[in-house]
Amino acid sequence: MRIIFDENIPEGLDPHFKGYDCSHVLRMGWSGISNGSLLTLIEDNGFQVFLTYDSGIPHQHNLDGRKIAIFVLKPEGQGVQSILALKPKILAELASVQEGEVRTITNRKS
Repeated sequence: MRIIFDENIPEGLDPHFKGYDCSHVLRMGWSGISNGSLLTLIEDNGFQVFLTYDSGIPHQHNLDGRKIAIFVLKPEGQGVQSILALKPKILAELASVQEGEVRTITNRKS
């Protein structure tokens, strides 16, 4: 499965997701591209799951017919460690995700 991290997600997570083909928007050279165009680039390049902090994407864009799944991450805290705290939930969601789905993954208490 091909996963791409949004530019708002810290870099350096790839080694923690062994068995997945991971990349990052920054490494792809897609920094600053508007979300609508970015979603198309992501799909056109064969990514299946997009991980982002941007909870507005599902509300600002028509996702009908999209082939990618979007995971909106809402960790408690910031940085790589906060994402790693969500890793078990992310992996569980990856096991059952379908194209076009939007899922919110959080460990916040409220």
